[in-house]
Amino acid sequence: MSSTNKTVPKQLTPFKPGQSGNPKGRPKGSRHKINDVFLRDFYEAWQAFGRPALLAAAWSKPAEFVKVAASLLPKEVEATITLVNAAELGDDELANIASGRSDRTAETQDDQTKFH
Repeated sequence: MSSTNKTVPKQLTPFKPGQSGNPKGRPKGSRHKINDVFLRDFYEAWQAFGRPALLAAAWSKPAEFVKVAASLLPKEVEATITLVNAAELGDDELANIASGRSDRTAETQDDQTKFH
């Protein structure tokens, strides 16, 4: 067997390593500006046609309507359930729990179950 020398081809770009072909780059905020303009225009169209368009889509293409609605929902939902013995609580504590202002969170931490 004879040994052959392999030559590495020269880099095909005129730029040196670490040198950009566009040193100034995209102007800051230009991508966001397009998004802002689009969202503003979309919002204006939604204000004018949003509800009627939803109703028309639900009526004329219900399968597609449901598919879009489902795609807008979160993929995972996390819920925390706290088990509380209501017989041990006073009326004020029960009212706080019902309104979401419970101070018993630390006491019932061991009783919590998380669902994903």
